[in-house]
Amino acid sequence: MATDNFWKLFWLGTIGVLLLGFVMSTSLFFTYTNRTGLLASVGVLAYDPAKDPFESIRQGNVGTTSPAIASGVLYQDALPLRSETWVWHAQATWRSIEQVSEGPRAMKAVFQEEGGTVGINGIPLNTSAFRSLSIAVRPDTAIRDVYIELYDIHGVSLGLQSLAWYTPERRLSANAWKTIKIPLENLLGLNPPTTITGFSVSSRQAGTVYVDQVVLEKTSLVYPLWVAPVEVIGAPYDPLATSTPISLPYTFAFTPESVSAWHTYFGNFLLRSDSIDAGTRQNASSTGSMSILRGGKGWSDYRVDATVEWGEMSVFAILTRLTSDGDFASCSFSEKGQVAQIYLVSEGESMLVKSETAKLYRIFPLGNTNASKKVQLRAEILSNRLTCMVNGLDLVSALLNLPETGTVGIETWDTNPDASPNKLRALIVFPVHI
Repeated sequence: MATDNFWKLFWLGTIGVLLLGFVMSTSLFFTYTNRTGLLASVGVLAYDPAKDPFESIRQGNVGTTSPAIASGVLYQDALPLRSETWVWHAQATWRSIEQVSEGPRAMKAVFQEEGGTVGINGIPLNTSAFRSLSIAVRPDTAIRDVYIELYDIHGVSLGLQSLAWYTPERRLSANAWKTIKIPLENLLGLNPPTTITGFSVSSRQAGTVYVDQVVLEKTSLVYPLWVAPVEVIGAPYDPLATSTPISLPYTFAFTPESVSAWHTYFGNFLLRSDSIDAGTRQNASSTGSMSILRGGKGWSDYRVDATVEWGEMSVFAILTRLTSDGDFASCSFSEKGQVAQIYLVSEGESMLVKSETAKLYRIFPLGNTNASKKVQLRAEILSNRLTCMVNGLDLVSALLNLPETGTVGIETWDTNPDASPNKLRALIVFPVHI
């Protein structure tokens, strides 16, 4: 009888231990899978920050590719599962609702300076079934072009491609969505890999770009490869070298197309609904702004009429006969138009030629002296004489040694880096004759 009780207790204890072990292992399993599922559902991967994101791919520990990646979707509304992101001189919002091309979300990239980049990696994708890439972009007025590049399993770039190059106009439209399609062979380099692990977008200008619907497609395309222009080391960029000539009279139309005809050396030249904000760029190393019209380098004798709503920038200047950012003559207006000065800039050296101050009542009608009121400014260049006018009144004129032709520009300045911009409300250039 004692022996029978012993074996009963033995087998009951054994079964209890086995049952307890089964319950505990099942609980741990569901705890792990639930945690992994929750993380994956929002596109987050629990990983060691010190670990190389490409290490598991090189070692063959790839795991299961997400359905989105398997179908060629690199970005659509949210990050793919198990992806990782990175930025360089930029900020990224991967589920922005501010501007979208399709669906409820898009990626917002704020490039803080030249070369700003936003990227995604860590996901292997076999490219053998695909022939092209489609991407939707929406740049603001400060961005002239956006670049895309793919990365191999070692995280090495396969080459940069310009998005503007693949549009019929060879440019991107500001504040408008554009879907661009690129032959995949143009993005995979000279020795195309069968697997990519991510992509990035970048710009050579500071500004904001929205990106959506980055998808590999099976449609075959043929398009010439974009090749970056060869830059001579030490040679500055010349915005006038490849400009398309513009005929006179010229009227600034306050459209993205009008803005794209201008080049900004520094500061802001931002398009609003019916004006241009000209002033200091936020967090810039210098105050003020300088922008030029690229297509006017062949202009000779002309007058520039500008309607300006004065902000906190103390100086608003109209540049004439400009052949480079260091060679031009300017009508520089300050004190809300009461002071007009003529400057001659040659090889970067600025010389004050003449200065005149007008009584306030001579410029503004009685009761119209508020700083926010619009002021009519004019710079007229005829032969070698430059004349500066405010509200129809000649303030200062001088004979100068100038080149025969040159374009126009706008410059602002103030000592305060937080000064609000001056607003350009109208700009017209007329030809003048002796």
